[in-house]
Amino acid sequence: MTPEIRSVVRGAWAPIAQTLAVLALAVGTAHAEPPRFVERPGITEFSGRMIVRPLQTEALMRLVDDRADAEAIRARAAARLAPQLIERVPETDEHIVRVPRGEGENAYADRLLATGDYEYAHPDWRCFPLQTIPNDGGYWQQWHHLRLSSSLAWDVTTGDPGVVIAIVDGGVQLDHPDLAGALVPGYNAPSRTPQAEGGGVDDVDGHGTFVAGLAGAIGDNNTHVVGMGWNFSVMPVRYYDSPGGGFLSDLLNGARWAVDHGARVVNVSQTGVDSLSVQTTGAYITTQGGLLLYAAGNDARDLSWFDWPDVIVVGATDVNDAKADFSAYGVAIDVFAPGVDMLSTGREGGLAQGSGTSAATPVASGIAGLLFSVSPSASPAQIEQRLLAGCVDLGEPGDDPYWGRGRVDAYASVTACRVDLSPPVGVLDFLDVLVFLASFEQCAGDADLAAPYGVCDFGDVIAFLTEYGSGCP
Repeated sequence: MTPEIRSVVRGAWAPIAQTLAVLALAVGTAHAEPPRFVERPGITEFSGRMIVRPLQTEALMRLVDDRADAEAIRARAAARLAPQLIERVPETDEHIVRVPRGEGENAYADRLLATGDYEYAHPDWRCFPLQTIPNDGGYWQQWHHLRLSSSLAWDVTTGDPGVVIAIVDGGVQLDHPDLAGALVPGYNAPSRTPQAEGGGVDDVDGHGTFVAGLAGAIGDNNTHVVGMGWNFSVMPVRYYDSPGGGFLSDLLNGARWAVDHGARVVNVSQTGVDSLSVQTTGAYITTQGGLLLYAAGNDARDLSWFDWPDVIVVGATDVNDAKADFSAYGVAIDVFAPGVDMLSTGREGGLAQGSGTSAATPVASGIAGLLFSVSPSASPAQIEQRLLAGCVDLGEPGDDPYWGRGRVDAYASVTACRVDLSPPVGVLDFLDVLVFLASFEQCAGDADLAAPYGVCDFGDVIAFLTEYGSGCP
């Protein structure tokens, strides 16, 4: 069973719960039993609220006779939640509800799921920033740019102002000299208020400013540091209004608002990645033309009970390309990025140094922004494929259950063209078609362009034609 789909399989709609458990395996392959809901102080804490998603009509139509029956089930599910309802999220059909008095999160989830009317029910966790508290001041070399061949990537692109990277965090310092010129209007999620209408987005604890600088600090301006892209637009989205984190539901609301208002890349350097609602919002962001990148966590956990298809989960490496000792790892991880002793923008217009998957995630987000800059018409799936294709393999060949695809590389990603298989490299021509066909016939590795990797099938043909037609750089 995947996380947070912990149905007690009984009752009138038990077959539905069983079927959803099977369907959920297509969303995230389970390699271990997910834990019960357990608070981890300072990481994810109970809030007295839950995020609940009723069964979706498409799933119900496979199990009931007609749409009227399906809608009746959904109406029953909504009515059961109504007394505790705080907010319904129309974009993802989720309900934010209070835990009934005298009933804990686990018991309430079990009671709801036992009815067979719900896809999932999990705590609306109180989430926290992941990166360790930075030490302001001083100048430290940004070692990660050398490791990622950033200067070579900048020969191709330094980022386009039309590419917006949203930082869903505790705000960004609005007058920081290395960020102010890149900022675009943002959003305050707790109050559901855009910055243009008075919503506060200024930094409350320094974390968001640190994260924003790693992705998009302005370059070539004789000021402090440089982000993965020099010229991105950076959108501050504040999901908590005082130090100490905030509700997962506010975080996800801010992520959805960002993509609805122009963000191509949404960066979340916070806890809570293993909640199924993160995948639901990731899927929504993808349909809107964006990518959601989420930090894996700093608790060294093996995240092998889920694997979100619509979220790029990022772990952290050190200067030696070893896994940072604090970084989570496992099946859920898609890529790793530098995240130890990272220098970035700090509060009060200065510098800060820190470590964490919070630092690694904006580095990967910045590379995704470079890819959108090079290919603005590319789909999120194409951008993700190019990000993964450029990774330095650090474990078993291909996508392995410890390292994912490996450590990101800026230059390899922005210059990679998965269909450019034949010299002259960098020129897409008919020779590439011939090489692809020969490779496909032999089931060679360079023909294997689409998941499942290691299996050459018609999906590879479609991937080849799509990439070839998109004008991969």
